[in-house]
Amino acid sequence: MSQPLGQPLPASEHAISVSLPAWQDVIDYEEGLERVLGSLQAGYPRFFLHPYVQALCKQASSEFDLRSDQACLPFPSMVSAQRALAFCAGSGQIVTGLGGLSYVVIERGKLARLRKYWQHTGEMISSRQAKDILFGNSPQNSLTQITKLKARLASLYQVDSSAVFLYGSGMNAFFALQQAAFSLSSSRLAVQFGFPYTDTLSVQKEFGECVLLDCTDFEGLAALSPALVCTEVPSNPLLKTTDLRRLFALCQSKQCPLIVDDTIATPINLRLLPHCDVLWCSLSKSFSGAGDVLAGAIILNPESAFAERFAVFLRNYSETDRLFAADAIVLEQNSRDFAERVQASNRGALEVVEYLACRPETLELHHPSLINKGLYESLLAPSGGFGSLFSLRLAGGEQAASCFYDALALAKGPSLGNSFSLVCPYVLLAHYGELEAVGGFGLARELLRFSIGVESAADLIEVIEAASPMKRLG
Repeated sequence: MSQPLGQPLPASEHAISVSLPAWQDVIDYEEGLERVLGSLQAGYPRFFLHPYVQALCKQASSEFDLRSDQACLPFPSMVSAQRALAFCAGSGQIVTGLGGLSYVVIERGKLARLRKYWQHTGEMISSRQAKDILFGNSPQNSLTQITKLKARLASLYQVDSSAVFLYGSGMNAFFALQQAAFSLSSSRLAVQFGFPYTDTLSVQKEFGECVLLDCTDFEGLAALSPALVCTEVPSNPLLKTTDLRRLFALCQSKQCPLIVDDTIATPINLRLLPHCDVLWCSLSKSFSGAGDVLAGAIILNPESAFAERFAVFLRNYSETDRLFAADAIVLEQNSRDFAERVQASNRGALEVVEYLACRPETLELHHPSLINKGLYESLLAPSGGFGSLFSLRLAGGEQAASCFYDALALAKGPSLGNSFSLVCPYVLLAHYGELEAVGGFGLARELLRFSIGVESAADLIEVIEAASPMKRLG
């Protein structure tokens, strides 16, 4: 069911999504209207400072006796705080304070720049860490859970646990990989092969140079000499699959690492590691499935020519396995039924997609069962399916999409991969300030992205049908 504006999704104090139940709510959020911003009780943690984090900043400001024109933001280590301060051109200072965290103290007018570092790189503290510090909770020992998580991922990807590195967010994992690739090259050029998730592109632009190519533009890539090539399989939100084997062969010929995001695919559905140098993913999504913890992972291909050099860099630079103890404990519990949830979502999504494909309202439908199907199937794991994510465009443009969205009795907000279905006007949320530009890549402003959970497909179809002005065919 749809929840009131600003309510956490799920109903947890550590929820990483928030309800935006009306189309106008999304627009007003992007416009910065207090009607929406003042109602938010949660949000995706890289974009939204959790109330516990806000309270921690307020308490630290008092402890540090900051002036009214100063602000601070906590980071998990001195190294991450130093990187954040450098991103702000060094104008500020680092103070060690509450909870042993490193706080970057900066002029209030430059806080937006500091928040940008927090958002893009994912080098941040979690709501559970902030809560424990605020309430004086004793640190928990998560070594057992960390070991279990790495072993679980190693088994899924068929590698040794030493090839698995854990992070506090997916974007932090990607940022670490970008820096690792730069350390091995005289170039700071990244090629993004296929239009990706918004912050994947932002990291490449903010911390180096980036060329964005269509996922079929092998000639364009052949003419470049990048430090790294990045792609998503399948892509978000258009669910395209590139010819990964051809891409990997081209990267190998150029002695350039190929980095693949398999967050949407999951290792349950696709076997991608043999066809790239390294994978990264957001564990906050399908691996967790509960929408109440932020985490990420890197998985090295042990056969890659870059494996050992990447491993050495990651151990020395990016402070791996810094997943906060309480988050690691929750993630280990959440991920125990990972495979079963993914397979249930596969089945449900496919049924819903097959239903929508027959509807006269459907103008465009993006799902791996329909887009680059042969390429996707060539990468299937033994029990793999087509995934839980699809994107929909309705005939009638934004007016039709907004009416349908407003009437839809599903959870509505950002994120994906939860055990409950979730829908959002993805392009409006991710690219509001560049709608015309992304339109050239096929991302229409009225595009709706669905993440299907483990609910009955028949129930989901009934909900979708009830939101449509037309009766079900047949």
